Amino acid sequence: MNISFVIVSYKSFHLLEKHIISIPKENEIIIIENSLDINVKSKFETLYSNVKVIIPQNNLGYAKALNLGLHKAKNNFVMCMVSDVNIKKECLVGISKILDLFEDFAILAPTYSNESIH
Repeated sequence: MNISFVIVSYKSFHLLEKHIISIPKENEIIIIENSLDINVKSKFETLYSNVKVIIPQNNLGYAKALNLGLHKAKNNFVMCMVSDVNIKKECLVGISKILDLFEDFAILAPTYSNESIH
């Protein structure tokens, strides 16, 4: 199942590549770079064919940038991400399997369970 990944970033060039590598290549990745750094666009769009970097005219903040990414996404499912939270590849595979189980929903919101805290 194809999922679009929207990543809102601000001067997170050094973190973005880890996300891009962990996301399967058949999935669309949209990065909204709020720092207006055009180098992010040229580097990642050159290296990765499934990445589109949008450089807005000004810093949109998180919510507006996310809405822009959602509007540009081509797939029915979109995972919203920030650049400083790491998601393991196994987690992405698990999410894809869960999406196959549901036919009708608007939002899927996983939670984090830290088993070391009682």
